[in-house]
Amino acid sequence: MAMATRLSTLGRIAREPFRIDGTALQPNVLLMAKLIVIGLVLKGYHNGFPNAFAPFFSIFDALPEPAFRRTLKAVFLVSATCLLFNRAVRIQCGIIGAVFLLGVLSSKVYYRNAIVFVSMIFLLTSLQERGRAPRLLYWQLGVMYLGAGLNKLCDPDWQTGQYFHYFLGSVFQSDIYLSLAPVFPGKSLAAAMCWWIIAAELCAGVLFFVPRRHDAAVWFAASVHVGAAFLVIGDYGIFMSAVLASYLCVVRWPDEMKVRFDRTTWMGNIARAYRWLDMNRAHAWQEQPGPLIWTAGARHAEGWKALLCIAIYSPSTYFVAMVLLTIRYEPWRVVAVRGAGIAGIVLLSVLLAQRVFTWKRLASST
Repeated sequence: MAMATRLSTLGRIAREPFRIDGTALQPNVLLMAKLIVIGLVLKGYHNGFPNAFAPFFSIFDALPEPAFRRTLKAVFLVSATCLLFNRAVRIQCGIIGAVFLLGVLSSKVYYRNAIVFVSMIFLLTSLQERGRAPRLLYWQLGVMYLGAGLNKLCDPDWQTGQYFHYFLGSVFQSDIYLSLAPVFPGKSLAAAMCWWIIAAELCAGVLFFVPRRHDAAVWFAASVHVGAAFLVIGDYGIFMSAVLASYLCVVRWPDEMKVRFDRTTWMGNIARAYRWLDMNRAHAWQEQPGPLIWTAGARHAEGWKALLCIAIYSPSTYFVAMVLLTIRYEPWRVVAVRGAGIAGIVLLSVLLAQRVFTWKRLASST
Protein backbone atom coordinates (compact mmCIF):
# COMPACT_ATOMS: atom_id res chain seq x y z
CA MET A 1 0.00 0.00 0.00
CA ALA A 2 2.83 2.39 0.89
CA MET A 3 4.59 1.58 -2.39
CA ALA A 4 1.42 2.32 -4.36
CA THR A 5 1.06 5.65 -2.56
CA ARG A 6 4.66 6.58 -3.36
CA LEU A 7 4.22 5.66 -7.02
CA SER A 8 1.02 7.68 -7.18
CA THR A 9 2.80 10.68 -5.65
CA LEU A 10 5.72 10.35 -8.07
CA GLY A 11 3.30 10.12 -10.97
CA ARG A 12 1.50 13.26 -9.84
CA ILE A 13 4.80 15.14 -9.50
CA ALA A 14 5.94 13.95 -12.94
CA ARG A 15 2.72 15.25 -14.50
CA GLU A 16 2.95 18.61 -12.77
CA PRO A 17 4.84 20.42 -15.59
CA PHE A 18 1.93 19.58 -17.90
CA ARG A 19 -0.65 21.08 -15.52
CA ILE A 20 -1.63 24.65 -16.30
CA ASP A 21 -4.76 25.10 -14.17
CA GLY A 22 -5.31 25.84 -10.50
CA THR A 23 -2.51 28.42 -10.11
CA ALA A 24 -2.30 32.19 -9.67
CA LEU A 25 -2.07 32.61 -13.45
CA GLN A 26 -4.61 31.92 -16.13
CA PRO A 27 -3.96 28.59 -17.93
CA ASN A 28 -3.02 30.18 -21.26
CA VAL A 29 -0.63 32.65 -19.62
CA LEU A 30 1.04 29.96 -17.52
CA LEU A 31 1.40 27.74 -20.58
CA MET A 32 3.05 30.63 -22.42
CA ALA A 33 5.55 31.14 -19.59
CA LYS A 34 6.39 27.43 -19.37
CA LEU A 35 6.94 27.19 -23.11
CA ILE A 36 9.35 30.12 -23.14
CA VAL A 37 11.28 28.65 -20.20
CA ILE A 38 11.62 25.33 -22.03
CA GLY A 39 12.80 27.16 -25.15
CA LEU A 40 15.37 29.14 -23.17
CA VAL A 41 16.83 25.99 -21.64
CA LEU A 42 16.88 24.04 -24.92
CA LYS A 43 18.58 26.97 -26.64
CA GLY A 44 21.20 27.11 -23.88
CA TYR A 45 20.41 30.61 -22.63
CA HIS A 46 21.10 29.48 -19.06
CA ASN A 47 24.74 29.06 -20.11
CA GLY A 48 24.98 32.47 -21.76
CA PHE A 49 24.63 34.88 -18.85
CA PRO A 50 27.39 37.53 -18.96
CA ASN A 51 29.98 38.79 -16.57
CA ALA A 52 29.62 42.50 -15.82
CA PHE A 53 31.31 44.07 -18.85
CA ALA A 54 30.59 47.48 -20.40
CA PRO A 55 27.44 47.84 -18.30
CA PHE A 56 24.71 50.40 -18.84
CA PHE A 57 25.21 51.56 -15.24
CA SER A 58 28.61 51.80 -13.53
CA ILE A 59 27.31 50.17 -10.35
CA PHE A 60 27.62 46.81 -12.08
CA ASP A 61 31.41 47.26 -12.38
CA ALA A 62 31.70 46.47 -8.68
CA LEU A 63 30.14 43.01 -9.06
CA PRO A 64 32.60 40.11 -8.65
CA GLU A 65 33.36 37.77 -11.53
CA PRO A 66 32.43 35.01 -12.20
CA ALA A 67 30.17 34.95 -9.12
CA PHE A 68 27.68 37.33 -10.73
CA ARG A 69 27.28 35.21 -13.85
CA ARG A 70 27.00 31.99 -11.85
CA THR A 71 24.42 33.55 -9.54
CA LEU A 72 22.25 34.58 -12.48
CA LYS A 73 22.44 31.06 -13.87
CA ALA A 74 21.61 29.40 -10.55
CA VAL A 75 18.70 31.72 -9.83
CA PHE A 76 17.29 31.19 -13.32
CA LEU A 77 17.50 27.40 -13.10
CA VAL A 78 15.87 27.29 -9.66
CA SER A 79 13.06 29.65 -10.68
CA ALA A 80 12.53 27.86 -13.99
CA THR A 81 12.19 24.54 -12.17
CA CYS A 82 9.74 26.03 -9.67
CA LEU A 83 7.71 27.55 -12.50
CA LEU A 84 7.50 24.25 -14.37
CA PHE A 85 6.30 22.52 -11.20
CA ASN A 86 3.76 25.28 -10.43
CA ARG A 87 5.35 26.69 -7.30
CA ALA A 88 4.60 30.41 -6.74
CA VAL A 89 4.32 30.93 -10.48
CA ARG A 90 3.93 34.72 -10.49
CA ILE A 91 6.96 35.18 -8.24
CA GLN A 92 9.04 32.86 -10.41
CA CYS A 93 8.07 34.81 -13.54
CA GLY A 94 9.16 38.04 -11.85
CA ILE A 95 12.49 36.51 -10.85
CA ILE A 96 13.18 35.11 -14.33
CA GLY A 97 12.36 38.44 -15.94
CA ALA A 98 14.59 40.29 -13.47
CA VAL A 99 17.47 37.87 -14.08
CA PHE A 100 17.50 38.54 -17.82
CA LEU A 101 17.03 42.27 -17.31
CA LEU A 102 20.00 42.34 -14.93
CA GLY A 103 22.04 40.46 -17.51
CA VAL A 104 21.24 43.09 -20.14
CA LEU A 105 21.92 46.04 -17.82
CA SER A 106 25.24 44.56 -16.71
CA SER A 107 26.64 44.12 -20.21
CA LYS A 108 25.97 46.02 -23.43
CA VAL A 109 27.52 43.10 -25.28
CA TYR A 110 24.76 40.83 -23.94
CA TYR A 111 22.00 43.10 -25.22
CA ARG A 112 19.65 41.46 -27.70
CA ASN A 113 16.12 42.42 -28.67
CA ALA A 114 15.02 38.85 -27.99
CA ILE A 115 16.41 38.90 -24.45
CA VAL A 116 14.71 42.20 -23.66
CA PHE A 117 11.45 40.85 -25.09
CA VAL A 118 11.65 37.70 -22.96
CA SER A 119 12.52 39.75 -19.89
CA MET A 120 9.50 42.01 -20.37
CA ILE A 121 7.20 39.05 -21.03
CA PHE A 122 8.10 37.48 -17.69
CA LEU A 123 8.02 40.74 -15.74
CA LEU A 124 4.58 41.66 -17.10
CA THR A 125 3.33 38.11 -16.51
CA SER A 126 4.34 38.42 -12.86
CA LEU A 127 1.97 41.40 -12.60
CA GLN A 128 -0.94 39.45 -14.06
CA GLU A 129 -3.92 38.66 -11.83
CA ARG A 130 -5.96 35.52 -12.35
CA GLY A 131 -9.43 36.21 -13.69
CA ARG A 132 -8.40 39.41 -15.45
CA ALA A 133 -7.38 39.82 -19.08
CA PRO A 134 -3.58 40.08 -19.51
CA ARG A 135 -3.77 43.57 -20.98
CA LEU A 136 -0.14 44.37 -20.22
CA LEU A 137 0.89 41.50 -22.50
CA TYR A 138 -1.51 42.69 -25.20
CA TRP A 139 -0.01 46.15 -24.98
CA GLN A 140 3.55 44.85 -25.09
CA LEU A 141 2.82 43.01 -28.34
CA GLY A 142 1.03 46.05 -29.73
CA VAL A 143 3.90 48.41 -28.92
CA MET A 144 6.48 45.97 -30.28
CA TYR A 145 4.78 45.48 -33.65
CA LEU A 146 3.85 49.14 -34.02
CA GLY A 147 7.43 50.15 -33.30
CA ALA A 148 8.84 47.56 -35.68
CA GLY A 149 6.44 48.57 -38.45
CA LEU A 150 7.08 52.30 -38.07
CA ASN A 151 10.84 51.75 -37.97
CA LYS A 152 10.73 49.82 -41.25
CA LEU A 153 8.32 52.33 -42.80
CA CYS A 154 10.89 55.10 -42.31
CA ASP A 155 13.82 53.05 -43.65
CA PRO A 156 14.59 53.65 -47.37
CA ASP A 157 16.08 50.16 -47.73
CA TRP A 158 12.77 48.65 -46.64
CA GLN A 159 10.78 50.98 -48.90
CA THR A 160 12.72 49.95 -52.00
CA GLY A 161 13.12 46.26 -51.13
CA GLN A 162 16.91 46.55 -50.96
CA TYR A 163 16.97 45.17 -47.42
CA PHE A 164 15.23 41.91 -48.29
CA HIS A 165 17.05 41.60 -51.61
CA TYR A 166 20.40 41.71 -49.83
CA PHE A 167 19.21 39.77 -46.76
CA LEU A 168 17.69 36.85 -48.69
CA GLY A 169 19.98 36.93 -51.70
CA SER A 170 23.44 37.54 -50.25
CA VAL A 171 23.38 36.90 -46.50
CA PHE A 172 21.22 33.79 -46.20
CA GLN A 173 21.05 32.84 -49.89
CA SER A 174 17.46 31.65 -49.62
CA ASP A 175 16.93 28.99 -52.28
CA ILE A 176 13.24 29.87 -52.57
CA TYR A 177 13.88 33.59 -53.03
CA LEU A 178 16.76 33.07 -55.46
CA SER A 179 14.50 30.82 -57.55
CA LEU A 180 11.57 33.25 -57.64
CA ALA A 181 13.35 36.62 -57.84
CA PRO A 182 14.40 36.34 -61.54
CA VAL A 183 10.74 35.85 -62.53
CA PHE A 184 9.90 39.38 -61.35
CA PRO A 185 11.41 42.63 -62.68
CA GLY A 186 14.17 44.25 -60.64
CA LYS A 187 13.64 44.04 -56.91
CA SER A 188 9.85 43.98 -57.12
CA LEU A 189 9.53 40.66 -55.29
CA ALA A 190 11.73 41.87 -52.43
CA ALA A 191 9.86 45.18 -52.34
CA ALA A 192 6.51 43.36 -52.17
CA MET A 193 7.78 41.25 -49.27
CA CYS A 194 9.07 44.32 -47.45
CA TRP A 195 5.81 46.20 -47.83
CA TRP A 196 3.79 43.18 -46.72
CA ILE A 197 5.86 42.93 -43.55
CA ILE A 198 5.46 46.67 -42.89
CA ALA A 199 1.70 46.48 -43.41
CA ALA A 200 1.33 43.28 -41.37
CA GLU A 201 3.31 44.66 -38.42
CA LEU A 202 1.39 47.94 -38.41
CA CYS A 203 -1.95 46.13 -38.59
CA ALA A 204 -0.93 43.71 -35.84
CA GLY A 205 0.33 46.56 -33.68
CA VAL A 206 -3.00 48.38 -33.88
CA LEU A 207 -5.19 45.28 -33.55
CA PHE A 208 -3.44 44.00 -30.40
CA PHE A 209 -4.96 47.04 -28.67
CA VAL A 210 -8.45 45.93 -29.77
CA PRO A 211 -9.46 42.79 -27.79
CA ARG A 212 -12.21 41.83 -30.24
CA ARG A 213 -9.68 41.76 -33.09
CA HIS A 214 -6.94 39.72 -31.45
CA ASP A 215 -7.49 36.85 -33.88
CA ALA A 216 -6.69 39.16 -36.79
CA ALA A 217 -3.72 40.62 -34.90
CA VAL A 218 -2.24 37.15 -34.41
CA TRP A 219 -2.87 36.30 -38.07
CA PHE A 220 -0.98 39.37 -39.32
CA ALA A 221 1.84 38.99 -36.79
CA ALA A 222 2.27 35.25 -37.35
CA SER A 223 2.41 35.73 -41.12
CA VAL A 224 5.65 37.69 -40.67
CA HIS A 225 7.42 34.99 -38.66
CA VAL A 226 5.96 32.06 -40.59
CA GLY A 227 7.14 33.63 -43.83
CA ALA A 228 10.63 34.10 -42.39
CA ALA A 229 10.78 30.46 -41.29
CA PHE A 230 9.66 29.35 -44.75
CA LEU A 231 12.20 31.47 -46.64
CA VAL A 232 15.23 31.31 -44.34
CA ILE A 233 16.63 28.27 -42.56
CA GLY A 234 18.41 30.28 -39.90
CA ASP A 235 18.94 30.19 -36.17
CA TYR A 236 16.37 32.59 -34.78
CA GLY A 237 17.50 32.06 -31.21
CA ILE A 238 14.61 32.29 -28.79
CA PHE A 239 12.90 35.24 -30.47
CA MET A 240 10.62 33.50 -32.96
CA SER A 241 9.67 30.74 -30.52
CA ALA A 242 9.02 33.22 -27.70
CA VAL A 243 6.94 35.51 -29.91
CA LEU A 244 4.81 32.64 -31.20
CA ALA A 245 4.31 31.40 -27.63
CA SER A 246 3.33 34.90 -26.50
CA TYR A 247 0.26 34.77 -28.75
CA LEU A 248 -1.24 32.35 -26.23
CA CYS A 249 -2.01 35.35 -24.04
CA VAL A 250 -4.98 36.15 -26.32
CA VAL A 251 -6.42 32.61 -26.20
CA ARG A 252 -9.49 32.11 -24.02
CA TRP A 253 -8.88 28.74 -22.36
CA PRO A 254 -12.07 26.75 -21.59
CA ASP A 255 -12.57 25.32 -18.10
CA GLU A 256 -14.20 21.96 -18.86
CA MET A 257 -13.53 20.18 -22.15
CA LYS A 258 -14.94 16.84 -23.28
CA VAL A 259 -14.09 14.66 -26.27
CA ARG A 260 -16.09 11.80 -27.75
CA PHE A 261 -14.24 9.73 -30.34
CA ASP A 262 -14.49 6.52 -32.33
CA ARG A 263 -11.27 4.52 -32.54
CA THR A 264 -12.34 2.96 -35.86
CA THR A 265 -11.91 6.30 -37.69
CA TRP A 266 -8.69 8.11 -38.55
CA MET A 267 -9.77 11.16 -36.58
CA GLY A 268 -10.55 8.91 -33.65
CA ASN A 269 -7.04 7.47 -33.80
CA ILE A 270 -5.56 10.97 -33.70
CA ALA A 271 -7.78 11.71 -30.71
CA ARG A 272 -6.48 8.53 -29.05
CA ALA A 273 -2.93 9.79 -29.52
CA TYR A 274 -3.89 13.07 -27.88
CA ARG A 275 -5.49 11.17 -25.02
CA TRP A 276 -2.19 9.39 -24.44
CA LEU A 277 -0.39 12.75 -24.46
CA ASP A 278 -2.99 14.35 -22.18
CA MET A 279 -1.03 13.51 -19.04
CA ASN A 280 -2.91 15.88 -16.79
CA ARG A 281 -6.34 15.12 -18.25
CA ALA A 282 -7.14 18.56 -19.61
CA HIS A 283 -9.94 16.82 -21.54
CA ALA A 284 -12.50 14.27 -20.39
CA TRP A 285 -12.23 11.45 -22.95
CA GLN A 286 -15.14 9.18 -23.90
CA GLU A 287 -14.95 6.44 -26.51
CA GLN A 288 -18.15 5.74 -28.46
CA PRO A 289 -19.20 5.17 -32.09
CA GLY A 290 -19.93 8.21 -34.20
CA PRO A 291 -18.22 11.41 -35.30
CA LEU A 292 -15.45 13.10 -33.36
CA ILE A 293 -17.07 15.63 -31.00
CA TRP A 294 -15.43 18.29 -28.81
CA THR A 295 -17.43 20.30 -26.29
CA ALA A 296 -16.62 22.99 -23.75
CA GLY A 297 -19.65 24.47 -22.05
CA ALA A 298 -21.87 25.89 -24.78
CA ARG A 299 -19.18 25.46 -27.44
CA HIS A 300 -19.51 22.47 -29.75
CA ALA A 301 -17.42 21.20 -32.67
CA GLU A 302 -17.48 18.09 -34.84
CA GLY A 303 -15.14 16.46 -37.34
CA TRP A 304 -12.01 18.33 -38.34
CA LYS A 305 -13.12 21.38 -36.33
CA ALA A 306 -13.24 19.18 -33.23
CA LEU A 307 -9.77 17.88 -34.06
CA LEU A 308 -8.51 21.45 -34.38
CA CYS A 309 -10.03 22.35 -31.00
CA ILE A 310 -8.37 19.32 -29.38
CA ALA A 311 -5.00 20.40 -30.78
CA ILE A 312 -5.44 24.05 -29.79
CA TYR A 313 -6.50 23.30 -26.22
CA SER A 314 -4.00 20.51 -25.52
CA PRO A 315 -0.83 21.71 -23.76
CA SER A 316 1.07 18.78 -25.27
CA THR A 317 0.68 20.34 -28.75
CA TYR A 318 2.64 23.38 -27.68
CA PHE A 319 5.25 21.49 -25.67
CA VAL A 320 6.05 19.28 -28.67
CA ALA A 321 6.12 22.28 -31.01
CA MET A 322 8.47 24.23 -28.72
CA VAL A 323 10.87 21.29 -28.44
CA LEU A 324 10.93 20.85 -32.22
CA LEU A 325 11.50 24.57 -32.85
CA THR A 326 14.26 25.04 -30.29
CA ILE A 327 16.13 21.74 -30.45
CA ARG A 328 19.81 22.32 -31.20
CA TYR A 329 20.42 19.14 -33.22
CA GLU A 330 21.43 20.70 -36.54
CA PRO A 331 19.93 18.27 -39.12
CA TRP A 332 16.60 18.27 -37.33
CA ARG A 333 16.60 22.05 -36.84
CA VAL A 334 16.61 22.58 -40.60
CA VAL A 335 13.63 20.27 -41.05
CA ALA A 336 11.78 21.75 -38.06
CA VAL A 337 12.16 25.39 -39.13
CA ARG A 338 11.14 24.78 -42.74
CA GLY A 339 8.34 22.45 -41.59
CA ALA A 340 7.07 25.11 -39.19
CA GLY A 341 7.03 27.61 -42.03
CA ILE A 342 5.05 25.30 -44.33
CA ALA A 343 2.63 24.26 -41.58
CA GLY A 344 2.14 27.87 -40.58
CA ILE A 345 1.37 28.96 -44.14
CA VAL A 346 -1.18 26.15 -44.52
CA LEU A 347 -2.84 26.98 -41.19
CA LEU A 348 -2.98 30.72 -41.86
CA SER A 349 -4.40 30.06 -45.33
CA VAL A 350 -7.10 27.78 -43.90
CA LEU A 351 -8.04 30.34 -41.26
CA LEU A 352 -8.20 33.10 -43.87
CA ALA A 353 -10.33 30.96 -46.19
CA GLN A 354 -12.67 30.11 -43.33
CA ARG A 355 -13.06 33.78 -42.43
CA VAL A 356 -13.73 34.76 -46.07
CA PHE A 357 -16.30 31.97 -46.36
CA THR A 358 -18.01 33.22 -43.20
CA TRP A 359 -18.11 36.79 -44.53
CA LYS A 360 -19.63 35.62 -47.83
CA ARG A 361 -22.25 33.55 -46.03
CA LEU A 362 -23.22 36.49 -43.82
CA ALA A 363 -23.35 38.80 -46.83
CA SER A 364 -25.59 36.42 -48.78
CA SER A 365 -27.99 36.04 -45.86
CA THR A 366 -28.56 39.80 -45.53
